[in-house]
Amino acid sequence: MCTLSFRTQGDGYELFFSRDERRTRAAARPPRLESAADVRFLAPHDPEGGGTWLSANQHGVTLALLNRYGVSAPGSDFESRGSLVLRLANARSLREVEGRLRALPLARFQPFDLAAFEPETPAARFGWDGHTLEVDAEARGPLCSSAVADAEARAARRARLAELCSRDAGRVASASLETFHREHAPARGVLSTCMHRADAKTVSLSRVRVTAARVALAYAAGSPCRARFGPELELARA
Repeated sequence: MCTLSFRTQGDGYELFFSRDERRTRAAARPPRLESAADVRFLAPHDPEGGGTWLSANQHGVTLALLNRYGVSAPGSDFESRGSLVLRLANARSLREVEGRLRALPLARFQPFDLAAFEPETPAARFGWDGHTLEVDAEARGPLCSSAVADAEARAARRARLAELCSRDAGRVASASLETFHREHAPARGVLSTCMHRADAKTVSLSRVRVTAARVALAYAAGSPCRARFGPELELARA
């Protein structure tokens, strides 16, 4: 899991986030409105881990979590990485996200990449490798992770998105991002963004749109090659 692509648009941004999981994992609960410390946010829920992989709040701050493979952390009895997103879902800025991350006992979590967004600011990536918190203040998409053929999947997906976006006359179009997440290039299987393996597959696609006035999250439960977005949930920007 997973694949994340994004683009800026005026004083906001848009992102698409595919979640890959094993076929035996319990189905996620769709996004709902929640509140923490007087900050409202939208988030789906993982009933197994008890957390989430995505949140978008009224301040226009969105967090997207990807597991990091190929590195191991010392210790055992780790806390769910998804709980980290819920802890930070009420952050009012990327600066607050970073400060709160640095104050947390990250050794309790297995390695991850946490992408963070706010309007009129470059996307940030906070990477935990089990030892050190890395900060990339100007992250570039797509961000990808795969438990199988991780390097190959990253390379294939990045090349495909670059190919799609090269047709957009110098800008990244929303339609190109959505196509990228729904298709099976270069072929249906491990490398495609809409991923299919014998033991796992892409189980959902989320879209977050943030403007000066609103935050909206649409969710498609199921393989993106077939599933369509349901009605958007909306928040007024604070």
